[in-house]
Amino acid sequence: MIVLRKTLRVALLVGFIVSLSLFVIVILNGEMEPTGQPGFVAQIHHLQQPGSSLAHNWFPCAQSAPSADGECQYFKIIPVTILLNALLYAGILFIPIYLFRVFSTSLD
Repeated sequence: MIVLRKTLRVALLVGFIVSLSLFVIVILNGEMEPTGQPGFVAQIHHLQQPGSSLAHNWFPCAQSAPSADGECQYFKIIPVTILLNALLYAGILFIPIYLFRVFSTSLD
């Protein structure tokens, strides 16, 4: 019998690794804001959009309010984006990981 807790842990770990690696690719490309140019970075921005938009709703940029720089609080937005996308990817990857574990153990 496959334990669902272990499968959930594996799915969370894989989701976090995928989310973090996609975010690092965006950082290394130097394109934090999505542009209209086609390419693989635009696809990565599309994959990162759910967590990014929710994080920007939770921590809005202080452009209208007077602040020191009038910039976003990226030290809050970046971790929340990575964690939310990791949860989303874990939810999507749970079923394939579970099926892989079920069929790989039944072949023994």
